[in-house]
Amino acid sequence: MRLWQNNAGITSLMNLVALVIAAALIAFGWRRLAAPYTAYAVLALIFLLSNPAARQPLMSLPRFALVVFPLFMALAACTERRPLIRALVVGVCLVGLAWLTARFVLIVSVA
Repeated sequence: MRLWQNNAGITSLMNLVALVIAAALIAFGWRRLAAPYTAYAVLALIFLLSNPAARQPLMSLPRFALVVFPLFMALAACTERRPLIRALVVGVCLVGLAWLTARFVLIVSVA
């Protein structure tokens, strides 16, 4: 548990991974989703990146990116014909949900 506490490097890496995943989903959804959904996702990501924090420029990006619903539409379109990958994504999300819920209940800070 101590590894995740007070380690800005791991937090920054997690934020960067979230940014890369969001950008990849936008790129994938470019052709699969309607233009307004893609434009909304692009503008939301630009808005999130337009005002970086001084120490950690991507601070809270995963939390803010979760409300950009076209990303989930693109993820669903990406796994539409791949049931094994869809099951893997759902499994990873369930493990993440359980882990973050436990951290919230135990009041463990991320940074």
